[in-house]
Amino acid sequence: MVRLTIYMSEKMLMSLYDEIVKIRQLLEMTAKNDLLKELEKILTTKGRKMIWALCDGFADTKTIAKKTGLRVIIVGSKGSEVALQTIRM
Repeated sequence: MVRLTIYMSEKMLMSLYDEIVKIRQLLEMTAKNDLLKELEKILTTKGRKMIWALCDGFADTKTIAKKTGLRVIIVGSKGSEVALQTIRM
């Protein structure tokens, strides 16, 4: 196995992040109806909707909990999938 180490400046990483956000926005526009149907199945509570909206890749669970007034706890785990439960604080 060959490992390649690439060093990127913060400016390069933010530029890459901006491009990924643009790609995500294009994909969301393209698949908007299908995406909305799937999200409606998962985002069944106001708390889950707020958590989803705040998941930007930078905010951690403590920050999200503070902004939403919810406490996020792990209630089950299977491999890399983690089930979360929200509790009003």
